Amino acid sequence: MYEVRKAETNPVNFFAGDYPIATDTAIVDAGAEVKQYEPVKLVAGKLRPVVFVAASAAQEYVAATAAVHTLVIAASVTAGDTITINGEVYTAVSADPVAADKEFVAGTASTAAASLKLALAITEAINFTIGGSSANITFTQKVAGIGDLPTLSTSATDTATISTTTPYVAGADPEPTKTAAENTAAGLYGIAADDAEAGDEVVVYLTGEYFASAIDWPENVTKEMLRPYFRSLGVFLK
Repeated sequence: MYEVRKAETNPVNFFAGDYPIATDTAIVDAGAEVKQYEPVKLVAGKLRPVVFVAASAAQEYVAATAAVHTLVIAASVTAGDTITINGEVYTAVSADPVAADKEFVAGTASTAAASLKLALAITEAINFTIGGSSANITFTQKVAGIGDLPTLSTSATDTATISTTTPYVAGADPEPTKTAAENTAAGLYGIAADDAEAGDEVVVYLTGEYFASAIDWPENVTKEMLRPYFRSLGVFLK
């Protein structure tokens, strides 16, 4: 809803002109409170007071971390035992296993793991690099974020286990340097019409003309700092 307010001096010289005033209501965020005529911002849909944030330096691109899943052969394997990974059945044989046929050699845990790796390097080559040592077999994502934790079942109870030993972490895009004004104005929403505490609903002026001297400016925040950002919202300070 819009209204036109003339310059006023009661109770404070706040409204400065005829520019249409748009208002909204918002809930004050947990742990926060706002003051009447204080600049406010939205954080995840909740209202918080604007606070000074210092200038920040540029951040470099941070590469994503590829997930690593580790399969552990926990016991000796007997010929005829099977290990099923991602729906593919690998069969232990007594001698001369053919990796392309999803065969691996029976024996101690480390012997079976070394042989099973050769077969996995063929069937899991799309998403994973297969590695590891001793009785461990690692599945490392070739492209970070692509390749879920493999499913696992065994014909002999407790023959093997699998878990994610290195979680996937998304990369971070580079960020340019930002001035204190840019950081401070992030999320700027308007001017609170009244005092309000956490959980309260309060009216916020979204547009209009106001006397800057009537604004309850937070510490280290000035009208010069926020004026251009308020202007882009339709709030004009005199």
